[in-house]
Amino acid sequence: MTILLAIFGLAFLILIHEAGHFFTALAVGMRPRRFYIGFPPALVKKTHKGVEYGLGVIPLGGYVKIPGMHRPAASDMDVHFGPALHEEPRLLPAVERVKRPLAKSDFEAARGALAELEQAVGGVALSPGAQRSAQRGLNELDDALGPDSYWRQRTWKRLVVIGAGPAANLIFAILLLALVYFMLVLILGRGRGQHDYLPHIMAGLFLYYYFNACLRGGAGSVVGGGRLILNTAFPKALLPLSSVLVAAYRFMPTLLVFLALRLLKGDGLSWTMLWGVPVFALLTIFGAGMAMLFATLNLYFRDVSNFLPYMLRLWLYLSPVLYFPEQLLNRLPPALDHVVVLGNPLFAPLATWSRVMVQDVQPRPLYLLISACWAIAALVVGSYVFLSREREFAVRL
Repeated sequence: MTILLAIFGLAFLILIHEAGHFFTALAVGMRPRRFYIGFPPALVKKTHKGVEYGLGVIPLGGYVKIPGMHRPAASDMDVHFGPALHEEPRLLPAVERVKRPLAKSDFEAARGALAELEQAVGGVALSPGAQRSAQRGLNELDDALGPDSYWRQRTWKRLVVIGAGPAANLIFAILLLALVYFMLVLILGRGRGQHDYLPHIMAGLFLYYYFNACLRGGAGSVVGGGRLILNTAFPKALLPLSSVLVAAYRFMPTLLVFLALRLLKGDGLSWTMLWGVPVFALLTIFGAGMAMLFATLNLYFRDVSNFLPYMLRLWLYLSPVLYFPEQLLNRLPPALDHVVVLGNPLFAPLATWSRVMVQDVQPRPLYLLISACWAIAALVVGSYVFLSREREFAVRL
């Protein structure tokens, strides 16, 4: 359930982000080509005043197309028309008639030669991949060379439009945090009077931020290691897995701080705390699977890394870190107890961590089983998605 909520929350944040770009572009006089709820291809679409509005088949956020986001260059021709030229060298004169003006920044001449190139591409037989690449190049060049392209606009307009997306997310985040604060203040107020509240919140935050570091580091590992991937042959899964290893290395000093706090409080150490080792191991496996999954997603949808902090903050509030697990479960109807425990992958490991590290109580076998199931599922799904897409990484980078 929590995974679905996190996906829905991420999709909603992407939609808000893209809506910020879209409505601001309209406000400053630009003409976006498309605005979709979800990602293309479209299930339903309608054109109104030159803008195509649609409902995408992939229900993950939103999509906005603003023409000419970058200044066209001669190298763009090699990228888009290279496969077509390999199959049909007869296209070379038409390609060169567009490429040469682009190299001289003569954009009007390049636009004038674009119609001839489009006719030439339409008159040859190409493989589906080369045809798609050439058609994409024609569409991109037509948008980039048009008078209403983004790169031709005044500097202040470009800055306002490009900054509108993050600004929309920031405003939404402030409103969301205010709402979450008022939702949790009663729960937190009851917890402050308990003797173990400070050790509980410290232990929970340390372990939660370990998972946070695994996920955020893993999400940016493939994109951040682009040069290494392009120039070196090695198992690409080492990138997200090394992020998990670095996060584990940084977690160890925080564990020493927590143990020192226990000794200062006079609680001492106990054999029950050794149960923290398998709990940490299960969360590490879960974090590794999620790191590989989000490393792949971030390669295809680059805004994922920008939205992860919001998703992880929401995940923090839904997990027993700022409150004891019993405080939440006791306030819910009995029918929802299992939904919360089973649906949130972090609930069982964090609750067990607090139980063995703070309260010196034996773990619940059911919570260990739930943690193990989530860890295995995340590792299997994350590994499959990562390894099945590994060959496309160099192209996507």
